[in-house]
Amino acid sequence: MKQLKQAFIQTITIIALVMLTQFLYAQHSFELILGDNNSDEWIDGSIEYQDYYYTYGFRNHSGVASSYINRISSEGEVLQSEWYAKVDTVNYLSFILKKGNGNLLCIGNIVRAVSEGSSNDVYFREITPDLELVQEVYDSLPAT
Repeated sequence: MKQLKQAFIQTITIIALVMLTQFLYAQHSFELILGDNNSDEWIDGSIEYQDYYYTYGFRNHSGVASSYINRISSEGEVLQSEWYAKVDTVNYLSFILKKGNGNLLCIGNIVRAVSEGSSNDVYFREITPDLELVQEVYDSLPAT
């Protein structure tokens, strides 16, 4: 019985190590450049909505760093790209969610220049499926 228990533990350990190796290997990301040679940009996520794909990421162009969203057809053609650059700020999107009213809710953070240095705020942006801005709101996070 003791040998059977040891064999079982060894088998489970091997399976766990193989699964962990596959999980870690699958976490390697890639970079897809959609802009010009004067900017660095990368895609952080995507969402499928109303027969389009929306990719969102971060772009650094001529010293201005900000988030952007691409609307892509099901054939892979970039139909529209919006860059949300702001003066003296860096904003970064973490998620895009579908809203019940047909719009998309973008959630991320924004770092603004303020008199004390900088402010790290939570950032919400509502856009239409055509990437038109409906509203944007940001609010300071309390210090911990």
